[in-house]
Amino acid sequence: MRPVLPPSRVIVPAAIVLILVGCGSGGEPGPSSDTESAPPAAESESATSSPPQASADPGGEPSSGEGNCSVDVTGDLATSWEGSGGSAAVGTDYWYTRDELEEAAEFLGGMTEGEPVFFVLVINCSASDTSQNVSLLPASGTGFDDIPYAPASYAIAVPGESEAGQFTSIFLVDEGALFAVSSPGELDITTFDETGIAGTFRFPATEVAGAREIEVSGSFDFACTGRSVCRP
Repeated sequence: MRPVLPPSRVIVPAAIVLILVGCGSGGEPGPSSDTESAPPAAESESATSSPPQASADPGGEPSSGEGNCSVDVTGDLATSWEGSGGSAAVGTDYWYTRDELEEAAEFLGGMTEGEPVFFVLVINCSASDTSQNVSLLPASGTGFDDIPYAPASYAIAVPGESEAGQFTSIFLVDEGALFAVSSPGELDITTFDETGIAGTFRFPATEVAGAREIEVSGSFDFACTGRSVCRP
């Protein structure tokens, strides 16, 4: 599994688009006409089985608009921001066919069966100037069995106490101050399909080198950022 990335590199799902565009024939995005989706994953005890992806729909139209998100911070520090959707905001292997993932994996140097080519799921809500950001990433060891392609709720873990099937958060709410999740929070995904992903999150945090305590909460409603599997 990929390790949790440092704050300077958390907004990374956009790299998926760049890789897939570069891999496409003639530099154009989009699978070939005979592209088939990956078959549903077989039952397994492994936490890293392959994602049961949707079938490609060549006749489908992309969703209108990329969606949006918002974050509110209350407590000893009060601030808020809104962000937009798109490939910098959300990334998941579920939104790509098997052929598309294999194409990208070849560009990246190989594909390990059962492990994500890009991400099981990564969610970012960043201010337009990127000065404030909340990123939600799967904990180490988390696989497709732990994060199904469906609505579900997950714990947001305290640093150093995360387990497979939980999420961790890297966030920046105030330049010059570092905060960390202080007790388990919750990520509630209410929609997760070929149209996009939506939900809410909340977690308490304390200042690492200070005494301030805050509550971070937010919501997101992002359109699917894949290629052929997305639908309105």
